[in-house]
Amino acid sequence: MEKTANGSYAYSGYLYDIWKLLAGNLNLQYRMVEPEGWGFGSCYPNSTCTGMVGELFYGRADVALTWLLDRPDRAAVVDFIHVPIEENYDAFHIVGGTADVPQTAAQMAGSLLRPLHAHVWWAVLGVLLVLSVALRVVIYFNQGYGERSQTVTEMTFGSCLFYNYMSLVGQSWAIVPTSSSARIVTIISWMINIIIVSSFTANLISDLAVVTVSRPIGSLREFTEQPDWKLAIRPGHGVLYDWQMSRDQYERELYRRSSIHDRVIELDNAQLFQITIQPKVMTFFDIKHLKLTIGDAACSLVPLLDQPAKLTPNYFAIAKGQPALRRLMYAELLRMSEMGLIGHLKRRRFSRIENMCTSSSDTKAMSLGNTLASIALVPLGVVLGLAIAVLENLWARAVTKRHVTGAVDRQHFIVMKLVS
Repeated sequence: MEKTANGSYAYSGYLYDIWKLLAGNLNLQYRMVEPEGWGFGSCYPNSTCTGMVGELFYGRADVALTWLLDRPDRAAVVDFIHVPIEENYDAFHIVGGTADVPQTAAQMAGSLLRPLHAHVWWAVLGVLLVLSVALRVVIYFNQGYGERSQTVTEMTFGSCLFYNYMSLVGQSWAIVPTSSSARIVTIISWMINIIIVSSFTANLISDLAVVTVSRPIGSLREFTEQPDWKLAIRPGHGVLYDWQMSRDQYERELYRRSSIHDRVIELDNAQLFQITIQPKVMTFFDIKHLKLTIGDAACSLVPLLDQPAKLTPNYFAIAKGQPALRRLMYAELLRMSEMGLIGHLKRRRFSRIENMCTSSSDTKAMSLGNTLASIALVPLGVVLGLAIAVLENLWARAVTKRHVTGAVDRQHFIVMKLVS
């Protein structure tokens, strides 16, 4: 709805296209009326209604040219034409960013471990320990019955643990058990490690190829704990009724804020939609409709992780007390839907946003941040190798000195004995 230079209004869009077909097929005579209030509309216990629902309730209009969610508070005062004309995927959205170079050593190490969950890494460690113990036990009890004495001597628990780690990183073993039981444990070790390595490699490639999005907050709880964050929502949105009756204390807090306009921005005109891409603003809206309004700028918005989008059908609504009009509109909308006219108009309206926010390339080039965790293993290995070499050298010198001292003492004892 756009106001022209002479003060009149020009109408266009998906809903208006549906209405022109509907009114033309039913030979309806109508006059477009500008609503007195913005928003979808809600009704309150004091028998007052707002927005488009209020236009129907107070008799200022017969049909609301918008899509509305069928809610109990609305159904009590208006009638719905139950042929879906739109499906909304309303969700909470915030402005996100991309993370490239890790900022701390912990983040750097975490980027290398990220392809598998922490629980999986602990499970891998447990598997290595269990298989190493099992391999050592079956080799020890099979000595003389199928295992060579050299194998029993060399494959200690430490060696079994090292060999299981070698199979994890795809390396062969210098010694292979000969007994059937030990070979069964070996085969299981290789099979499990192949699965783990394949999973890690696949997830690592996916992690490197997909842009990582950082979120300043990740849940409604975090939002309610931020004193300087604001909520942006269309006035009279039907979800307010759900928040009011919700068992979730944070959703009830959103309703409380909305009811008293506490840090709430009502998106009651197109100019205000630019607020949705500002920092410290959380928006409850269908991202598809945001793209229609603000274009590519909506691509910077990401959903909250703990609040997935919910599919909700939307309908036309008419004022109560018009059963004949309701039946005619329902029959005609149903016919238009079955013929594919509504779907055709919807695709024509939303086609320009289908490829919006998609990257021009299929993969993302590996950056320095992706390789820092791997490169950091080099100095770490050098430092650990030198430290262990020093400790081993000190230990070897101590052992050698003890052996030399013992040998001297024994020689002195022999000399003393001979002298005596």
